[in-house]
Amino acid sequence: RRLALKRLRRTLAKGADERRFCDERISAIKMILVTIYGVSGCCRNRFGNPVVFEEINRRSREAMVAAKRVADAKGYQAVYADVDSIFVTRDGASLADYSDLADAIGSETGLSISIDRHFKFLAFPMLRRDRSSAALKRYFGITYDGEVDARGIEMRRGDLPDLIRRFQEDLIRAVFSCRDSAEVLSVGVRM
Repeated sequence: RRLALKRLRRTLAKGADERRFCDERISAIKMILVTIYGVSGCCRNRFGNPVVFEEINRRSREAMVAAKRVADAKGYQAVYADVDSIFVTRDGASLADYSDLADAIGSETGLSISIDRHFKFLAFPMLRRDRSSAALKRYFGITYDGEVDARGIEMRRGDLPDLIRRFQEDLIRAVFSCRDSAEVLSVGVRM
């Protein structure tokens, strides 16, 4: 149901009530799925079953390894992967190329795979204590459609003042207003 709603959302105009309706349903279904998964392995959950939890994780690892293997074979570099998503890049790849990759991964894994976002630029903040490692589950970027997408950074917090949220989004837009990654690293970060 969630995947069907995501496909439908792509056909709807930004700002339309129908698109907002899809976004709300997608979020609600995801929250239900995350909650069910999270408690499935808990020994205190009388309906939980640790064996099921372990099986979900085993299958997830197998699918992720298969997805990375397909991406590697097609010349893509995996830059980040987490439970249900893989971020890949390849110089000169178009949206159609990424769509072909999603189809190939779907064929290999037997799972329904789709492109959720097509990023123009994407950044993974480094850990404060270890500058050689990226922080897990944290990223921000801008899509080719001009949308800012972020996970694990301040602007995602519900208790953040709108002024700060807008500032952080505007800052991301300014840094990523460049033509290419070399310009982002030379000009964009000085803005």
